Amino acid sequence: MEHQRPHVLSMMIGPIAVLCAALFFWTSFPAAAASAYEAPRGTSTPSDATTRAPVLDDMILAANVVGTPLARARALQAAAGLGETRGDFADALRNLDAARLLCTGHSDAIASLRVDSGRLLLKLGDLEGAQSMLQLAADYMQNRRDTRAYRFPSELNKPMSEVWTLLGGVAKATGKYMDARQYYEAAIQNADTIEQARLEAALCDVLQLQRHLGAARKRCETALRLQPVGDPDRPATQRVLGLIYYFAGDPRRARGVHLSAHAGLKALQRWSEADWLREYVLDDEVAILAESNGTADEYGPLAAEMQELIDKLLAASEPIWWRVSDARLRLADMYRKQQRFEAAEAAVGAALEAFQRRPAGYEKVPDYATIFELAGVLAREQGKTERAVEEFSEALRILEGCTDSKNMDVRYLRDEIKELSEKSDASKEQD
Repeated sequence: MEHQRPHVLSMMIGPIAVLCAALFFWTSFPAAAASAYEAPRGTSTPSDATTRAPVLDDMILAANVVGTPLARARALQAAAGLGETRGDFADALRNLDAARLLCTGHSDAIASLRVDSGRLLLKLGDLEGAQSMLQLAADYMQNRRDTRAYRFPSELNKPMSEVWTLLGGVAKATGKYMDARQYYEAAIQNADTIEQARLEAALCDVLQLQRHLGAARKRCETALRLQPVGDPDRPATQRVLGLIYYFAGDPRRARGVHLSAHAGLKALQRWSEADWLREYVLDDEVAILAESNGTADEYGPLAAEMQELIDKLLAASEPIWWRVSDARLRLADMYRKQQRFEAAEAAVGAALEAFQRRPAGYEKVPDYATIFELAGVLAREQGKTERAVEEFSEALRILEGCTDSKNMDVRYLRDEIKELSEKSDASKEQD
């Protein structure tokens, strides 16, 4: 899920309001301020956002205490943003709910807060919740009487293009790729340079999911021309470009692009996303080993590192279950390459369990089919033909329910089921 970067004025206005309220708090209650922030002499000031978060939390709390209802809502919105960054998703959603209650009578603000909630729910994999929240926001924004662009953008008055972008993300995640492209194309019409680059990357991702790799690559290259090195959106685009090279059969080039994205995220101190990109790098390295007929022992360090990444995901206060499931599937495929079929099947079972811990509607997501597809591959490679047909058939049933018949994965599964069924029938006739 991609991070949203507000306009420069939005970034300035919101924090300035919060800081002014915090200054009021400090001057009105100096003793409390001193006790809250006093540090031993000689202590260096940490530079990372995670360590500074407690201070920012207190400043936001100060703004929440002294401000008008809208100022308090903006403070809660800022607190939700910090919570999202730290992975405190339940707290972030509660803050957004509370902020909406403070905005009674301010429809623009309520719609904008719903956009934030929708983005957060999308990140968590609650696609039905995200769709509902974003549609409520869209219904209001489409009927705005005053359609003029605001001179000073505000986080409590978001543009319609942000809703289109997020609805495109929901459509993409549910396999409705043409709908996703339409949303992104609508959003890009009035986009500034930053948003245009982000939307070009989103269109690139949809196209690669449809396996239109040439067209996808052009979109990603367009986005990267607008995202110089150091741009916070560049690693997300590189992630998708790496996938294009991976599916085009060039894992070495994919690895190079993914390593660059991983380094960019580490430089930005976005550690959770950096770990996610590391999973892609490991995927690339597995593919490189497969090309050179690597031994089981050579896959060992990759599998060990993947297990470490899974352990970190599970240690989070609020695990993101779709990521846990993805990582376990990657581990299962590594075990498959090592011919450790029992371990691979256990990892697939664990991936299924994690996926089913997602919010309601998980069974309508194309990624759900991937679990059964890998289970089918494991059965096929062990000569369990009937079991393989069952697993592939379940994967096909899921995909047919959420994507179109022209989808490449749908065609692959149909061909695989047909071939295995014919093989099974021929074997029975010989018996």
